[in-house]
Amino acid sequence: MEALVRLKTNLQDGIPVIDLDGELDHNGTPRLRTEIASLLEQGYRNVVMDMRHVSFMDSGGVSGIIYTMKRVAAVGGGVILAGCNNRIIRKFDVGGLTRISNALKLAPSAEQAVRELKHVS
Repeated sequence: MEALVRLKTNLQDGIPVIDLDGELDHNGTPRLRTEIASLLEQGYRNVVMDMRHVSFMDSGGVSGIIYTMKRVAAVGGGVILAGCNNRIIRKFDVGGLTRISNALKLAPSAEQAVRELKHVS
């Protein structure tokens, strides 16, 4: 089955912002993993994932987010998810990710997330 999520990455103040659009599920997670691997190979340490256009996310999508957080943390970087709607946040609540201190960072917008990552860089 074809992935129903589209990824578009651009730089804002030197920080990669991945704009996700559509359904982040088990079919789209490999595309996300490939994009993260590419960014890390290019030397980027911090990543913003703009989630405002994600209409659906299943456990495969949550797995892709966890993978991203682990890979970026392994190189000393940070990930901030921006613009998550209540359905997406609920997935993280159910999975226990919102209760883990410093594991899941959220921002209301990609611009705010970039400012936060610039501050810690």
